Amino acid sequence: ISLLFATTTTTKIKKSKTAFNTTLQEEKKTSYQLDRIATEIKKAKKELVYIDKRLEQLSRDQNKTEQTYQQLKSELKSYKNDIFITQKILEQKNKQFLYLLSEQFSTIFAMQQLHEPTKETIITQEIYKAYKAQNEKMLKKIKSDIARLKQHKQNRIYLRNKTKKELKKIIATKYEYKIQKNKKKRLLAKLKQDEDIYSAKL
Repeated sequence: ISLLFATTTTTKIKKSKTAFNTTLQEEKKTSYQLDRIATEIKKAKKELVYIDKRLEQLSRDQNKTEQTYQQLKSELKSYKNDIFITQKILEQKNKQFLYLLSEQFSTIFAMQQLHEPTKETIITQEIYKAYKAQNEKMLKKIKSDIARLKQHKQNRIYLRNKTKKELKKIIATKYEYKIQKNKKKRLLAKLKQDEDIYSAKL
């Protein structure tokens, strides 16, 4: 009986030691998992902070770019209007000159054709030459103004299109960061859930 009791006790001790070692190994394994989860949680939180900062910066950039885009659209509209008005002025000046030419100076050419220049026609011809030179100078300036306005308009079109592309890029980048943020939030929730499970197990 004593021998049987001793054998049973030795077996129990061996089983207890095995169970204890298994428990220690499980504890180490669980502690390691908890440490790993804690590290991943810390990393995920840090990445979330970075994503939030980037989203804030992108929102500021978007607001600024939208303001620039609206301003360029307004300037472009203004240049289009200025070009339209200046072209109308040019047409009006041309019409005035043609009217004056037909009404006032037609007699000059008629008299010249008949080779009967008079004092009056000579004076009128000189007035016509002076008016023509002044009119040409004025029309040249108006045409130059139109060319300058058109150049400004082209510059604004280029800047508007460039700004529009930048705005689209910012919006697309913001969308990508929002997707990343949602993924990180889901990951963080899962990690916290795992942490609770391993903590309870430990």
